[in-house]
Amino acid sequence: MDTKTLKVGQIVGMRSGAYGCNGRVVEITADAIYVDMRWESKLEIWKFNLNGISIDSRDVGHIPEMYEHDGAPSTYEAGNWILDRTEPSDKG
Repeated sequence: MDTKTLKVGQIVGMRSGAYGCNGRVVEITADAIYVDMRWESKLEIWKFNLNGISIDSRDVGHIPEMYEHDGAPSTYEAGNWILDRTEPSDKG
Protein backbone atom coordinates (compact mmCIF):
# COMPACT_ATOMS: atom_id res chain seq x y z
CA MET A 1 0.00 0.00 0.00
CA ASP A 2 1.22 3.49 -0.83
CA THR A 3 1.03 5.19 2.56
CA LYS A 4 1.93 8.56 1.03
CA THR A 5 -1.65 8.89 -0.24
CA LEU A 6 -3.31 8.42 3.18
CA LYS A 7 -5.27 11.28 4.72
CA VAL A 8 -6.48 11.95 8.26
CA GLY A 9 -10.03 10.65 8.65
CA GLN A 10 -9.62 7.97 6.00
CA ILE A 11 -10.82 4.43 6.75
CA VAL A 12 -8.10 1.85 6.13
CA GLY A 13 -8.09 -1.93 6.09
CA MET A 14 -5.43 -4.03 7.73
CA ARG A 15 -4.44 -7.66 7.70
CA SER A 16 -2.38 -10.11 9.68
CA GLY A 17 -2.47 -13.46 7.94
CA ALA A 18 -6.10 -14.61 7.68
CA TYR A 19 -7.34 -11.81 9.97
CA GLY A 20 -8.64 -8.46 8.79
CA CYS A 21 -9.92 -5.32 10.47
CA ASN A 22 -10.56 -1.64 9.78
CA GLY A 23 -9.47 1.57 11.43
CA ARG A 24 -9.50 5.32 10.89
CA VAL A 25 -6.33 7.36 10.31
CA VAL A 26 -6.17 9.98 13.09
CA GLU A 27 -2.67 11.42 12.62
CA ILE A 28 0.20 11.27 10.14
CA THR A 29 3.68 12.43 11.12
CA ALA A 30 7.07 12.34 9.41
CA ASP A 31 7.75 8.86 10.79
CA ALA A 32 4.44 7.22 11.71
CA ILE A 33 0.77 6.74 10.87
CA TYR A 34 -1.67 6.59 13.81
CA VAL A 35 -4.85 4.55 13.37
CA ASP A 36 -7.89 4.51 15.69
CA MET A 37 -8.78 0.86 16.20
CA ARG A 38 -11.80 1.51 18.44
CA TRP A 39 -12.44 -1.91 19.99
CA GLU A 40 -15.68 -2.60 21.86
CA SER A 41 -16.22 1.17 22.21
CA LYS A 42 -12.74 1.70 23.73
CA LEU A 43 -10.33 4.01 21.95
CA GLU A 44 -7.15 2.21 20.98
CA ILE A 45 -4.46 3.75 18.79
CA TRP A 46 -2.07 1.62 16.77
CA LYS A 47 1.07 3.05 15.15
CA PHE A 48 2.39 2.02 11.75
CA ASN A 49 5.67 2.92 10.10
CA LEU A 50 5.67 4.59 6.69
CA ASN A 51 5.85 1.15 5.06
CA GLY A 52 2.48 0.32 6.63
CA ILE A 53 3.74 -2.20 9.21
CA SER A 54 2.61 -1.96 12.84
CA ILE A 55 5.28 -0.75 15.29
CA ASP A 56 5.60 -0.29 19.05
CA SER A 57 2.39 1.46 20.11
CA ARG A 58 2.78 1.41 23.91
CA ASP A 59 3.51 5.15 24.00
CA VAL A 60 0.00 5.90 22.66
CA GLY A 61 -1.81 3.60 25.08
CA HIS A 62 -1.77 0.22 23.34
CA ILE A 63 -1.54 -2.61 25.88
CA PRO A 64 0.14 -5.49 24.07
CA GLU A 65 -0.97 -9.09 24.44
CA MET A 66 1.64 -11.52 25.76
CA TYR A 67 2.53 -12.76 22.25
CA GLU A 68 3.10 -9.33 20.73
CA HIS A 69 6.72 -8.53 20.05
CA ASP A 70 8.06 -5.24 21.42
CA GLY A 71 4.60 -3.66 21.80
CA ALA A 72 3.69 -3.85 18.11
CA PRO A 73 0.08 -4.91 17.45
CA SER A 74 0.21 -8.39 15.92
CA THR A 75 -1.38 -11.82 15.83
CA TYR A 76 0.20 -14.99 17.14
CA GLU A 77 -0.20 -16.80 13.83
CA ALA A 78 0.94 -14.15 11.37
CA GLY A 79 2.88 -11.40 13.12
CA ASN A 80 2.51 -7.65 12.67
CA TRP A 81 -0.59 -5.99 11.23
CA ILE A 82 -0.10 -4.45 7.78
CA LEU A 83 -2.04 -1.60 6.17
CA ASP A 84 -3.21 -3.14 2.92
CA ARG A 85 -6.14 -1.22 1.49
CA THR A 86 -7.93 2.08 1.59
CA GLU A 87 -11.40 0.59 1.56
CA PRO A 88 -13.03 -1.07 4.58
CA SER A 89 -13.05 -4.83 4.82
CA ASP A 90 -16.21 -6.80 5.48
CA LYS A 91 -14.20 -8.61 8.19
CA GLY A 92 -13.99 -5.72 10.60
